[in-house]
Amino acid sequence: MFRKIDIKKFKIKEKNLKNKINSDSINLCSFINENLENKTILELGAGSGLISIFIEKNFDIKSIDAVEIENETYSTLKENVILNDCKKIRTHHQDIKNIISIFEEDSFDIIISNPPYYQIGNGKLPENYQRKIGRHEVLITMSQLFSIIKILLASEGHCFLCYPTSRDHEVERNGEKNNLKILKKETFNSTIGFYKLAKN
Repeated sequence: MFRKIDIKKFKIKEKNLKNKINSDSINLCSFINENLENKTILELGAGSGLISIFIEKNFDIKSIDAVEIENETYSTLKENVILNDCKKIRTHHQDIKNIISIFEEDSFDIIISNPPYYQIGNGKLPENYQRKIGRHEVLITMSQLFSIIKILLASEGHCFLCYPTSRDHEVERNGEKNNLKILKKETFNSTIGFYKLAKN
């Protein structure tokens, strides 16, 4: 079950963003149910920073690297990190596909992502660029994301993801292909699946 979380400990500005905080991001925070003390953490597609900021404010972690590609969203991410006086979050204005050249292999104990949900061709693409890349696999596919997680996640490290339950079989297939075993799975309103995977 998803536990209740308190996001009133910090402020998130997102006035100019088309992709606002939604229940999926909040539920992904609540889905993280392990001790993160002294862990190195990577968030892929950090958006306005809700998840990374929540983690720093609620766990005694070692560090968080938050990666975001979209220009205005990245500026908002940096602003929110400063606004909430987060000292352990490092922000990166990068394409997720390029970060394997920045970080060493097996660098992170925990990787978290609320990725684009829909494949190209599945539904109409939004005209707004922020919505387009946030909701559809324009810039990165599930297969590419799993390959990057495999490279950067430490042995026996964990990753936390969410995808529509209609893509559950793809999550399983990509996990098997990249030596990532599903340890836990929960669904929200029977439409969104939340996954905890471990690197074998």
